[in-house]
Amino acid sequence: MSETTVTITLGPAERDALERYRLERLPGSALADAARAVLVAWAARQPDSLSQDSSVDEGLRPEQLNASNDI
Repeated sequence: MSETTVTITLGPAERDALERYRLERLPGSALADAARAVLVAWAARQPDSLSQDSSVDEGLRPEQLNASNDI
């Protein structure tokens, strides 16, 4: 997968929170590394993430739908 560069603007509260995260979890790292770590962790928890189990129940197929299973 190719890398993408992203530029973000943080308000003081968000920057302070990211700085605290960096100091607690990634001491010695750059603020950009902390932002990347937060985004990677968030993306891994998303339902459509490639890292999630692929056996997700997607419900009934269109040909299986009828009045008896219409909610």
